[in-house]
Amino acid sequence: MANPVHPLAQTFKVATPHGSFLTEVDLFFAYKDETIPVWVEVRNVVAGAPGQKVLPHSRKVLEPANVNVDPNNGTTATTFTFDSPVYVQEGQ
Repeated sequence: MANPVHPLAQTFKVATPHGSFLTEVDLFFAYKDETIPVWVEVRNVVAGAPGQKVLPHSRKVLEPANVNVDPNNGTTATTFTFDSPVYVQEGQ
């Protein structure tokens, strides 16, 4: 059996007039797999849940060696820097 995918989603709404560009996102990990990469995708939201549309340039993959882990207090960030700025529309 293949390794199952366990997605975690966080929604946000852009209030900046005319939208905003995302260049990176910081995430905090308490643990990681030693062999399976971690990836981030910025997606549309449909009825409060992640939709099927992945925004252009928003998928970033990091190998486990590049993922910081802080099991005690969660203060060590792992930065996912997108290859190009990701545009998110106002109100989305």
